[in-house]
Amino acid sequence: MRNLFRALAFLKGKHAQIAALLVSSMGHGVCSFLFINVVKEFMDAALELKHKPLLWYSAALFATVALGITYFTYASAILSKYLAYRVSRDAQNKVMGHLLTMPIAYFHGKRSGELIARMTTDISSLRRAIGLATDFIKSPIALAWLVAAAFRIEWRLALVGFVGFPLAIGPLVMLSRKMRKASRKTRQKIADLASSMVQMFGGIRLVRAYGQEKAEEARFIKTNESRFRQSMKKARAKALSRATVELLSALGLMSAFMLGGMMIINGTISPGDVTALLIALISMYRPAKALARSNEELQDAIPGAERVYELHDVRSDLPEAPDAAEVTGLERCIEIRNVSFSYVEGTPVLRDVSLRVEKGQTVALVGPTGAGKSTLLDLVCRFYDPDEGAISIDGLDLREVRIRSLLSQIAIVPQEPFLFNDTVKANILYGRPGATDDDVVQAARAAAIHHEILHFDNGYDTVVGERGTRLSGGQRQRVSIARALLRNAPILVLDEATSSLDSQSELLVQQAVERLLEGRTTLVIAHRLSTVRHADMIAVLVDGRVEETGTHERLLGSSVTYRRLWEMQQAGPAPAHPAE
Repeated sequence: MRNLFRALAFLKGKHAQIAALLVSSMGHGVCSFLFINVVKEFMDAALELKHKPLLWYSAALFATVALGITYFTYASAILSKYLAYRVSRDAQNKVMGHLLTMPIAYFHGKRSGELIARMTTDISSLRRAIGLATDFIKSPIALAWLVAAAFRIEWRLALVGFVGFPLAIGPLVMLSRKMRKASRKTRQKIADLASSMVQMFGGIRLVRAYGQEKAEEARFIKTNESRFRQSMKKARAKALSRATVELLSALGLMSAFMLGGMMIINGTISPGDVTALLIALISMYRPAKALARSNEELQDAIPGAERVYELHDVRSDLPEAPDAAEVTGLERCIEIRNVSFSYVEGTPVLRDVSLRVEKGQTVALVGPTGAGKSTLLDLVCRFYDPDEGAISIDGLDLREVRIRSLLSQIAIVPQEPFLFNDTVKANILYGRPGATDDDVVQAARAAAIHHEILHFDNGYDTVVGERGTRLSGGQRQRVSIARALLRNAPILVLDEATSSLDSQSELLVQQAVERLLEGRTTLVIAHRLSTVRHADMIAVLVDGRVEETGTHERLLGSSVTYRRLWEMQQAGPAPAHPAE
């Protein structure tokens, strides 16, 4: 329940709506109280013809009170939904804002399908939990007024009618625990199902190419069957809870009905009193059953709320000090000192790496697959912190600067270009949202993609599809390069920037990049050594260590690894290199 109370904290600032909900609930309760008394007077007037004027008066009052009940029912329902939707919206916004500040390592350890499930299905559960929590405000108020009306008429009958309530507490508590446990497991199965679909649809080309449709379908069916079984466990507990309340309610009502009949026969109570009291009891069972149903649904919703707050409670493993410094540019150098790093403890990816990149230099990282080149660039961008050693910019340790200000000085072209399902123009503008159309065109020209964009159906307004699937691999890479060039940052990180380009496009882009790199500090990874032969410094990485540094000419004579890579590429096409 702790997370439910935390969810209620989102009600802060909504005092007017909460007050209105209380007023409408109180109004509904008062009208229900009046309704029972009007029924009593109406029945007494109907049974005694001498009270004919009272009959018409009671009928008019009856209609007025019924309208009041209708109005307050509508008002409280609308206010409950308003509060529930506001809370879920605020929670979703807050959790998403928190997630966007999490380090890259967090997302590498999470399935995207599970995160999506938590931000959609589980947020909906949070909304339901808040809506149900308001039922615990409305229903007790209505119940209190109906109880008062029943005891005012005949306390003995009212007491008999309540006999089912204490008997229901024990079974409901037990069933609530079962429902919550089953619901928690069901939500995990839903997340598994979402992850399965994200993976399947994301790799649909591979599935088709290898003829694995049946295997993927079987895997999906197995996961879905597991979710179905957990859902049925929850449904059985919920149905048993509801049936228990119905049975005990019926027993209480039947007892009151029999006692009331005997009291009428004995002349100790009027038929109008018995009729009104039975209506009060029936009306009482409605909010009582609503509370029981709310409890059922709440047990289903609480695990969802817990999963939402699990996301909110995650703390970054890249802490940022309140007095962290701002990075406003690069004045001297980027220095990497004795850096070691591992994704999994005991399996180092980088070992005692040291490099110094002076302002305006182009430094290339080369080496075989798995040498740690991409990892080193990720550390420079502070997507991770080194296990040992330090990386500094102008003498400031990256752990002592604001991450956002650091990244604002860096433009990145990743190894796998990512484009949003938006227009070409919007994807390029992502690098600098305030840029003009002319700036976009200049960046596209520099990336050798402008003329091809003009031949698209809608030019720069062409939608590229999810992950840019409507473009070729080379076009996606060049749009990504244009985005980085538009950013116009003092530090440029190119991770396999020309890996998806054909020879002609690669030459054009390389020439444009070389012109734009003047005065900028660049870190570049390339398996095609011809693209970095003119770099100011080349660092050869082998097994997570810097084997040697130097210019192209020097390394050809002093580095066995570099010379072997160069000779292999001169002899034929370079082999494909997967992401590190």
